[in-house]
Amino acid sequence: MNAFWSAFGTPTDKISSEIFSALQDFPVVLCLGNDRVIEDCMGPLCGSYLVKNGYPNFVYGCLQANIDASNIKEAYEFIKKTHPAQKLLIIDASVSPTKSRLGKIVFAENYKPLNPRLKKLDISADFFLFGVCSTFNEFNNLIITKMAMVDKLAKTIADALTFPLKKEKTRENAF
Repeated sequence: MNAFWSAFGTPTDKISSEIFSALQDFPVVLCLGNDRVIEDCMGPLCGSYLVKNGYPNFVYGCLQANIDASNIKEAYEFIKKTHPAQKLLIIDASVSPTKSRLGKIVFAENYKPLNPRLKKLDISADFFLFGVCSTFNEFNNLIITKMAMVDKLAKTIADALTFPLKKEKTRENAF
C-alpha cells in the first residue's frame, strides 16, 4: 500500500485508519533527522510527540536524542538485533521536486529508500512515513521551510499513529 495525505485538511482518524489497515499493530518506530536543521527536524519532533502521546512500542529518535547520518548505522543495527521479530516503521522528512507535494504525508510499505545515505547503508523497513517539508526552486536551491509546517507534519503523523489509543480511551470512559 502506498498513500499520501495532506497534513492540512485530511482528518487524523482517516489517516490513522488507512495506515493501520496496513500496520495491523504498533511497530517499532525509528525517527530520522537532526534538530539543528528545520527541514530535517520533522523526524525527531515526531518522535518526541509519539513519546508524549504514549505510543505503546519503542520509539527511537527524538529531539533529545537525534538519529541522523552520524549514528544511523549503529541505531539501525541495534534495533534489528533488539527487536528481530517486530515490524519497523521509519519516519523521515522528505524534499519534493514540486511545490504541490509540500505539506503532504507519504506512506509506503516494504519501501527501499532512494535516499543515498540510507541506500548506501542498506537500511530498509516494513513501513515508511515521510513528511514533505521542503522543495526546490527553479534554480535547484532548497526553499526555506517554515517551522510551522514541519511541526504540523510531525504532530499529524504522531496523532495518526496514536489515534487508536485515544479512541480506546474514549470507549473506556464511555461506560
